[in-house]
Amino acid sequence: MPDPTAVEKHLENIRKFNVPPVVAINRLITDQDDEIRLIKDFADNKNLRLTGPGRERSMVPGLPVNPVAETVDIDETGRITGLF
Repeated sequence: MPDPTAVEKHLENIRKFNVPPVVAINRLITDQDDEIRLIKDFADNKNLRLTGPGRERSMVPGLPVNPVAETVDIDETGRITGLF
């Protein structure tokens, strides 16, 4: 997880523009459950909207309800599937 001080600064900057911050989890195969839990706990403690696997989708205007990344996969040969 990034330095919490840096994350706080990003949140401060985002809020200056009256934009509600959204934390997006892009889970990689190498991510550990405890790492994801840290991010979710951080977002919950800061009352931030959280989007990503296992959470309700953020209804951000202009973004799809089901992100493309959830339908994309890489097969055992390294070929990307589900993108088009």
